Parts: sequence; C-alpha cells; structure tokens
Amino acid sequence: MTHHYPDHAPEPYTLGQLMPGPLNYPPRPPWWKRNPRRAIALGVIALGAAIAIIAALNRPGLGKIADTCGVRSGDNGATLTINTKGAEETYGDTITDVACVAKETSMTDAVINQIEGTRALDGTQTATWDDYTATWRYHPDNGLTITITED
Repeated sequence: MTHHYPDHAPEPYTLGQLMPGPLNYPPRPPWWKRNPRRAIALGVIALGAAIAIIAALNRPGLGKIADTCGVRSGDNGATLTINTKGAEETYGDTITDVACVAKETSMTDAVINQIEGTRALDGTQTATWDDYTATWRYHPDNGLTITITED
C-alpha cells in the first residue's frame, strides 16, 4: 500500500476561519454579583479581622499596665507580677494594686473569685481569660503572688 503525501501540507485553520464573525458575548458580571453570599461572608470575615487587629493594637501591654498600677513587670513587658504583703513581710503590693491590674486586664469575675477563694493548702493555681494567663499562690505569712503573662 502506497501513501501519497502532497509536497505542500495545507495551512492549519485559524480561529477566524472556524468561527467567522465577532464574538458578542455579554460582559461577565463581577464576582461579588455572581456570588453575593460569598461576598457577604468575606466582608464579615474581613470586618472581624479588622476589629480584632484594632482591639489588639489598642490594648495596653502588660508593661504599660504594670507602670499604670505600680507593680513589677518582667521579660521586657511580657510578664506582670504582683506580690502582696504577708504577715511576716514589711512591704508588698496593696489590694488596690491587685484591683487596678484586674481592671486593666479585664479580668473576669470568675478568675477574681478563684483568686479570692484560694487558701494556702490549694497550692499554685492557674486561670486564663482573653489573651492572659494568671498563675498565683497564697499564704497568710507570704501574701498573694500573682504572675500574669500574655498569650
């Protein structure tokens, strides 16, 4: 069987030859019009993220809270420590200092109640709220020691 191939192969077809005339498709609507639920969901997510960022930027750090309340900070402002006066001590932070820190960190009533109800036999306690973690212990001779860190 013999095949005959022409000396010159035909030119490939162009798009204009296959589809003569202009393509008159209507313009495609923007994505938010095609899928409004997705647009609303993305808007809500973006708004929530913006609110969280603004709240984080406006919240004072523990170092600033320590300065405001007159207590010690450490770890370059990442830790705040309160040491109240015990029966065997001559100096310590006051209950007013503790209340100031509780207010400035927006400490929850549940955490405040846990701290107030701590006995010497309870040992070291821990609680978290918002972006803070508090660790504390109490003994009548040594007072209340609270360490707060930012998560």
